Amino acid sequence: MTAKELRNSILQLAIQGKLVKQNPKDKPATVLLEKIKEERKKLIKEKKIKKEKYSKIYKKADKYYEEFEDGTINDITEEIPFDIPESWEWCRFSVINYTVGGKNNQIKSTEILKEGNFPVISQGQKLIDGYYNDEKKVYKINNPVIMFGDHTKNVKYIDFNFIIGADGTKFISPINYYEKYLYYFIIYATINMKSRGYARHFTILNSMYMPIPPIDEQYRIVSEIEKFIPIIEQYNSLYLQLEALNKSYKENLKKSILQYAIQGKLVKQDLEEESAEVLINKILEEKRELIKTKKIKKDNLSIIHKNSTDNQFYEKFDDGTVNNITNEIPFDIPNNWAWTRLGNIGQTNIGLTYKPTDISSKGTIVLRSSNIKKGKIDYNDIIKVSINIPDNKKCYKDDILICVRNGSKRLIGKSALIDQNGLTFGAFMAIYRSMYNVYIYLILNSNYFKNKVIGEVGTTTINQLTQPIIKNFLIPLPPINEQSKIVQKTNQLFKYLETAE
Repeated sequence: MTAKELRNSILQLAIQGKLVKQNPKDKPATVLLEKIKEERKKLIKEKKIKKEKYSKIYKKADKYYEEFEDGTINDITEEIPFDIPESWEWCRFSVINYTVGGKNNQIKSTEILKEGNFPVISQGQKLIDGYYNDEKKVYKINNPVIMFGDHTKNVKYIDFNFIIGADGTKFISPINYYEKYLYYFIIYATINMKSRGYARHFTILNSMYMPIPPIDEQYRIVSEIEKFIPIIEQYNSLYLQLEALNKSYKENLKKSILQYAIQGKLVKQDLEEESAEVLINKILEEKRELIKTKKIKKDNLSIIHKNSTDNQFYEKFDDGTVNNITNEIPFDIPNNWAWTRLGNIGQTNIGLTYKPTDISSKGTIVLRSSNIKKGKIDYNDIIKVSINIPDNKKCYKDDILICVRNGSKRLIGKSALIDQNGLTFGAFMAIYRSMYNVYIYLILNSNYFKNKVIGEVGTTTINQLTQPIIKNFLIPLPPINEQSKIVQKTNQLFKYLETAE
């Protein structure tokens, strides 16, 4: 249970008459409602409030009726939400309050100062918005009032002189009623009040049925509620700490699982399976043939091996160059695994550049950075273009979509596996394509990749992960069957973590 849920439960008990015991010596709520009725008449006569349609709710033979001043009586039994103690009564919220302030008291947002003598209250903020110096605009408090944001539903208890911001905020003054009890009732009332955009929520609030306790019980209820407030605040602090701990431990475990996966420590190796080095050589031969037949661009491919004599790692390129890359190797891997560059076993393409006039309601979906949510493709915010898409700008199922350019450095390198065919991708994106993408996707989500990427993208205003950086990135490649086992085991552990409490 969250602190908010705990607070709401306490307020619900209070509003239903279950938080404190009833005292038979209290004057019943019927006496209070008569006083409210007389005070309303007085306020109307003094022209402090307008005359409005007044109603009285009563119970007869286990049914509730609402009687209006014109003699109309409606059966409202089905509308009464819960039972209340015998000493309580029901009425419309509008019966026990009126609003204070008016256009003459309001000021525009452009008139609000950062410093001044009088606080300005408006619904945009739960707290003070600013200050203003015109004393003629000040609403001077005789009794505390409750601020209710007509659009925001923000609620605030105000017991100081203030100026009203001109933005539709309602300032509610109760009639012969304990202001603090009304304040907590409004908070309770907004819990299940559905938002209606720019609708007038005060109209909804005014029409609500409100349970009326005897005035003395109102004070006891508020006193009991406020005993719980510091406890709820302390509970909230501990709850948030626990939530943060749960989130961090799960995230840290995921990082550890990925690191174990790409180091060959998550599943057992099958020593009889064809080694990754043989697999890489087959891929390179196929690529060399494609280069020879000019089906793909010429590339200086390489093979990496470990020399058993000096235990050093060497990279031999097709042009005959051999480099010692021992210092680039980040960790040990099993003997039947091999190191390679992403560019050796797959290909990258940078996304489509298009004009605003190319955007259309019909056409090809363009995947962008905003479409990557929690490692998956999200289609809630898509655009489409109606142009011919070049072959190298098309993407297909199981291609890896990578954010390669963004104003926020932390978003560089975020990725997702594409889940359908027939799409394209934007200019700030790249796709990586190989036969082993499902496994390689794990690598691109590991700390190993993310830490390397952050070091490579630089510190310019627009951070960029270039094609050479992606192509030259060193990855540990397992044999094919082991790749499948690693992916299956990783997904299984992640799913367990997501469901664990």
